[in-house]
Order: sequence, then structure tokens, then C-alpha cells
Amino acid sequence: MKYILINEELDNETIPTYIKEIEDLQGEEYTLFITTMGGFFYAVPVLAEVILDSNCRKVICVGDVNSAGVYLLLLLKQQIRVMAYPYVTMNIHLTKLHIQDDIMVKQDDLVNSINSVNLYNHQIIDLLVKTTKIPSNIVERLEKEEEVYLMGAQLVDFGFIDGFVEFNI
Repeated sequence: MKYILINEELDNETIPTYIKEIEDLQGEEYTLFITTMGGFFYAVPVLAEVILDSNCRKVICVGDVNSAGVYLLLLLKQQIRVMAYPYVTMNIHLTKLHIQDDIMVKQDDLVNSINSVNLYNHQIIDLLVKTTKIPSNIVERLEKEEEVYLMGAQLVDFGFIDGFVEFNI
């Protein structure tokens, strides 16, 4: 069986590369391996749609999965089995607006940016609540813009993954 490895930040440069890899498989079955430092939340739904429309049989987290990578897994796990190695950690946080002090920003642009960030954050919280069993105290921490790290049994118990990949030595 073929495989694709997502091991970079998910952004406007890397996502088209991953989409091309999937398209190049021309309908062949494959396994998706993922470890990512995160990326841009707004770019993830397009990649998720392409993966869901392809012949991806399962997703295996082979290393830590952070922010936008977790968002991708939440979108995929509704239709594809998601597994992880026992050592995998997931870092979850909401998207943040970063503005450099030395850049002039029009007030209307700033308001639009804040509204967009708030919309993404509401969508992420809604998806977390609908697709996982994440405790309300963790949702509250996320809403306070705290980062949350989950690992081991938490990933299974909270429904982020379906189970662990077993080591056969």
C-alpha cells in the first residue's frame, strides 16, 4: 500500500504539495502518516476535503501533532480511522491574531481580522465539542487562549484517535 507523509507546517506553500501527492495516486489506496508543528487553520479544510474524497484508508500519527494538524485530524476522523503511536502528544490552541508593532493597520482591516479569528475559533470549538469527548474544563482553558497538551490515554479517552498502533518486535 502507498503512503503520504505530512511532516511540515500546514500552510499555503505545503498544502498544494500534499494535494498534488494525493492526486498523483490516481485513486490508489494509501495510508496518511502525520506529524506537524501546526500551521494555518484556514488552509486545512481544503486539504481535508481532498483527503476525504480520496482513497485514504487510515491516518497514523507518527509524531507530535499541533494546532492546525489537530484541526485536520478532527475533520478526517469523522470518516477515516485515526491511530497514533503511544508516545504522540497533541497540542491544541485556538488561532491568534498577530500584528507587528511597526505595521500600520487600518481600523476596518483590524476589525475584519478580529472577526475572522473569532469565527475560526468558534468553528474549532464547535468541531471539538461535536467530534470528541473533550471535558468542559479543557474547552474553557482553550477559550481563555491557553494551550492544552494531550497525550497517551487522553487521546483515546477524549476521542481524538481511535487507538494506538501496536509495536511488534
